[in-house]
Order: sequence, then structure tokens, then C-alpha cells
Amino acid sequence: MQFYAQFLHDDGREAVGDRGIIRLDGRLSLLNMETVAFDTMKQRGFKDFVILRGEHLLDAKPMPKMFFKEDLINF
Repeated sequence: MQFYAQFLHDDGREAVGDRGIIRLDGRLSLLNMETVAFDTMKQRGFKDFVILRGEHLLDAKPMPKMFFKEDLINF
């Protein structure tokens, strides 16, 4: 199973290109995946992210968030 973080713009549109998505290490806990995604999101200037899970990127489905951005800011 593969995990990815898809980044979103202010208006909810998905970011495209090599900066719009990252592959996450599946050995990480969901909290750590969200923390990596959150840090990368802030670094790249996006406003939100979605964690995707699937065998391949093309069939990956969104996972529910464990924490909200506000929780990760204070983490």
C-alpha cells in the first residue's frame, strides 16, 4: 500500500506538477504522515492537503484526517 499527500490551493483546487504531491513513507504513523504533509504544505505555500492511500497514485483514495491543521500547528 502506498501513501501520498496531495496539496491544495486556497480555492480547493488540487496543485499540479512535481510540487503538488509527495510520496509518504508507509512505515510512519498517520500522525507523522500528517505532520510531514503539513510541514511540506507550509514550506511550498499551499493551504491544505489530503492524504491518499492506494496501490498506485491513480487509484489512491482520500483518507480521513486524524488531526486538523490547527492541531498540527500546536504539535
